[in-house]
Amino acid sequence: VGVLRDERGDDTYRLDAIGQGAGLYGIGIMEDLQGNDQYRCFSKAQGYGWTRGLGLLVDRAGNDRFEADDKEIKNPSAQTKDHNTSLAQGFGFGRRAGQDGQFLAGGIGMLYDASGDDTYSAGLFAQGCGYWYGMGFLLEGGGRDTYQGVWYVQGSGAHFAVGVLDDVS
Repeated sequence: VGVLRDERGDDTYRLDAIGQGAGLYGIGIMEDLQGNDQYRCFSKAQGYGWTRGLGLLVDRAGNDRFEADDKEIKNPSAQTKDHNTSLAQGFGFGRRAGQDGQFLAGGIGMLYDASGDDTYSAGLFAQGCGYWYGMGFLLEGGGRDTYQGVWYVQGSGAHFAVGVLDDVS
């Protein structure tokens, strides 16, 4: 279990992969109580759950920016080499069998933002998306929000998965 909790301030969080509320065979929780915050990653972050994992990012207040970088291509997707495979912003991921024949059911990824005018941007597989028996949730509590994504985003489930984007206002 890993927990990061921030009580106040305008914060900037940056990482390449695996953080900002990521759980892989465990639990990863990130909670920010207030401030206009910026979250930046390339993949596997911002509420990411892999097999037997729960990833949770909770932001309670502020005008926040959640970005899974899709400008610098580091993780080109199988669908299009022009965009990154984000696996972020409320994404539950499982493993489809490769040549070894091993399947692993997905975890639970959740991003909950309680209030504020927020911006979400990502490439593929993000913003309340599940893949291979995974469950992904992007829950937005209020504000004037914008969402930008390319493919398998904004409440999308692929291969026996659940994906939810719920914006109450």
